Amino acid sequence: TERAGTSHQVDIQSLVAEPPGCLSTRTHPFAAPCQPFLYSASSNGGGHINVAGQLGGKTVDHLSLFLPTYLSAMQIEQVSAVQGNAVGAGVAAQFDGDSESTGLGGSVSSGSDNDPTQQKPPYQTASLPASGTATLQLSDGGATLTATKFGAGSGTTTSTVSASTNPVNPCPNISGLSNLVTNLPCGGSTAQLGGQGAIQLAVSKDGTDLGSAFLAQTNPPTCSGQCPNRAVTYRFLTPSGTMCPATTTDGCVHGDASRMLGQTRLGGLPANVPGPAAWQGYLIQLSNFNDTVTAESGIGSSAGGVVAPVSGTGTVSFWNGTGYTTCTVYGSGCPTSGSNYPVSTLTRNVTVNGTAVTVTMSAAITAGGTSVTATPPCGGTCTRNQVTASSGSPLLGTITYAVTVGGVSMCNLTMTVDLGMLLVNTTYKAAPTS
Repeated sequence: TERAGTSHQVDIQSLVAEPPGCLSTRTHPFAAPCQPFLYSASSNGGGHINVAGQLGGKTVDHLSLFLPTYLSAMQIEQVSAVQGNAVGAGVAAQFDGDSESTGLGGSVSSGSDNDPTQQKPPYQTASLPASGTATLQLSDGGATLTATKFGAGSGTTTSTVSASTNPVNPCPNISGLSNLVTNLPCGGSTAQLGGQGAIQLAVSKDGTDLGSAFLAQTNPPTCSGQCPNRAVTYRFLTPSGTMCPATTTDGCVHGDASRMLGQTRLGGLPANVPGPAAWQGYLIQLSNFNDTVTAESGIGSSAGGVVAPVSGTGTVSFWNGTGYTTCTVYGSGCPTSGSNYPVSTLTRNVTVNGTAVTVTMSAAITAGGTSVTATPPCGGTCTRNQVTASSGSPLLGTITYAVTVGGVSMCNLTMTVDLGMLLVNTTYKAAPTS
């Protein structure tokens, strides 16, 4: 992980359990013929911006801003189980050797199964509770780091083993998507940033006040209607529109996930340190970024896919030494995974209140890349046993940030940027014959 302390990840591995044969009580609570195994998990997680290093005379273990996460997963064999969660944005801070302070967002989960030995409800839904602003600070020797999470945000998670109208089990229960009436397992989760998240640095020494700098800003997306932050999982025994378009017999599972990231700005100068000509207040900026991933496994499944970015989104602007270069993520002028955006190092040697001040920023930022793998690697509709589709963070890497005042080092920080990954995994195995 990028930081010590409280985990902000959700481990879904405990849902996956497929022992060989048809005798294990983990997946076979009662005697019955062998059944096909199907599994689907869709998620968006891992998004964070983390600052560590020297601040005054102390060492920052981490000062972190966490982005919302959401997940939906199902496992089907002799019994069906569906689970999901939604987690709001949060902040955390810790000096090396001290205890951690947190201002984490709310977290809700949903679960449904039809295991007669430990049955959960046939339908469950939950929404994130209201949560306000959370602010944490680390300060020493005239240098102060502040992490702030503004706004309540929103999120919902729904799980059911039977999406139906009688009884009323609306699923995926997400604005902008039609609820299913399949009487089959279904899950949907969504979470959205409610206001700006920010990491700021303020420096003041012996009467020389540099003012505050935004090291990072994350803003809610601007989009018409409901922003497409969601993860869904479905099972089908017959085709449903473009999903599982030729399925029959054992059926297939479908998973997809999408997200919309708002404007993200990284690397600002302190308010009282003038920038060079053409400086617009940031080292690198991502405008609204929308991506989607899809995967299916089973009989008559369609090929998995990634769209990153969705047309009209994903603009990146970065400092080139004399101005800004603008490109679209994975487009012309923007790097593919493994190479960095060609961001120029910025060094400002200025005088503030009669005192020499130096601010230096440099970046090693890339894009996380996309991937689709399938077994077998067939085309069109076919029986797929396993598919994984992923879309990584459009900004991924580090920014170093150093400030000296009157020849004294006030901070030497490394900011790690990872805006999270969209990921869908699906699996199908026919019932064993012995």
